[in-house]
Amino acid sequence: DLCIEVLPTQLDPEDKKTLRVRCIQKTGIADFDPAYLFDEGSTIEWTPCGKKLSCSYPGIKFASGPDSFYGHDVNVVEMDGLFDNIQELVYVESCLSNTSTRYYGEL
Repeated sequence: DLCIEVLPTQLDPEDKKTLRVRCIQKTGIADFDPAYLFDEGSTIEWTPCGKKLSCSYPGIKFASGPDSFYGHDVNVVEMDGLFDNIQELVYVESCLSNTSTRYYGEL
């Protein structure tokens, strides 16, 4: 019902160290609501403001939206790139919904 996919970054084709991580969540499962970024059901691509989330080259990009995975309807939340300060990810966590966490920083 949930799969984590780890791929090379799409931000810089020459970069062989940076990763793109996708959380692929099957939809239509009883008692399971997939996580999403900002607006459920919408396709979102988001590059956060550098003042709120510091990151070095090649930067960072988030995405969320419906997709198909091996013939199943899924919702995907993905992060591509690097972040410099893990404590700043609370800002990103505040933009996610249906994570089943109680406190910021728990994710």
